[in-house]
Amino acid sequence: MISVIVPVYNCEAYLAVCIESVLNQRYSDLELLLIDDGSSDRSGQICDTYAQKDGRVRVFHTKNYGASHARNVGLEQAQGEWIGFVDSDDAADSFLLERLYNGAVQADADSALCGYTVCGPDLKPLSSGAHIEQKQQILTGAQALAGVFSDPYYRTRQGYLWNRLFKAAVIQEHQIRFDTDVVFSEDKLFICRCLLHCQRIFYTTAPLYRYRTNPVSLTKAGGYLRGARDELRVFQLLQDEICADEQVKAALYGWHIHNCIARLYTMLRERSDDQELHDLLFAQLRQAGRLTSYKEVLGVRQRWFGRIYRRIPRLIRRLCGMPF
Repeated sequence: MISVIVPVYNCEAYLAVCIESVLNQRYSDLELLLIDDGSSDRSGQICDTYAQKDGRVRVFHTKNYGASHARNVGLEQAQGEWIGFVDSDDAADSFLLERLYNGAVQADADSALCGYTVCGPDLKPLSSGAHIEQKQQILTGAQALAGVFSDPYYRTRQGYLWNRLFKAAVIQEHQIRFDTDVVFSEDKLFICRCLLHCQRIFYTTAPLYRYRTNPVSLTKAGGYLRGARDELRVFQLLQDEICADEQVKAALYGWHIHNCIARLYTMLRERSDDQELHDLLFAQLRQAGRLTSYKEVLGVRQRWFGRIYRRIPRLIRRLCGMPF
């Protein structure tokens, strides 16, 4: 059986579509764990209605402690041999669980991963994925860890929970849980800690998950700059935990430098007065070394901005009207 965990918070407009996309999976031996994270709209009632109609649905109501706490509640209650996650404003292709489960079992893998389609608020695709080479392969743990930060097919990072399956035994035996002190990039931290204990990972580029770009989602609710400190914390934790392999180390550092440059640029654009955060990010940028080492993950504009800002930061801050 597969346990699918969905953290739910104030998403009444999208929740039914999400739930039905899971219940209508071709692979039907599943349980759907809906964790109502203290919703103030009708989300909790919608969850209860589906639990009354389908015995595979179990609902847990909690206070509003955040998505990480909600997912941890799901992990404590999960009864399946495999565990997957779906976000409450997204939708799963009907083949998602079947393809991931069959691929993992046939490959004797500990985890499985697929591609995805980026959609608008109406779930209409914004990118078709037609440019993605359709293929599947078996990744080593190191390859999968590097892919969390830089994926060669989607030209982006694969640090998402919602297009994966994990063996429950990997999670439970190593007591892996979500860090409730981290709001942004908590998924990457959890995934990496799981992949450290995975020998083989099944990967298909087939886009079997529909990610909805929702301006009020759990991820965006805290504001863009709030994530900067969380990203620094995640980097520091992973730096100590996963950098034995040089490929993984390079991917992690590339992701880190990309984040520092992006956050600094945003601070300049928004004329942020958070000097402490600025100094933390700038110190990391200064330590990065030559930015050409990260050209695979940094765009040309990012590299030029990083180079110039490292040399004349005060002048640029003055030109941008920064208060310090």
